[in-house]
Amino acid sequence: MDAMEFFRKSAGTWRSQRTTHHLAFRQAEKGFSDIQVTSLDADDPRVIEICQMHNVDPSLAAGGAYVT
Repeated sequence: MDAMEFFRKSAGTWRSQRTTHHLAFRQAEKGFSDIQVTSLDADDPRVIEICQMHNVDPSLAAGGAYVT
């Protein structure tokens, strides 16, 4: 599996759950996040912009992922 295949298989909505333990206060805090993963093709303007920002030839890009 290459990186783009991983991004494509990871695309969609994910839910993150976590618990933070504050030992000094003997408390636990729960948190949740909804995460959206979108795979981007190499010709996506966001991929091209990042390549240009880092002085990389956009034709060398395989694609990317956009995570919110």
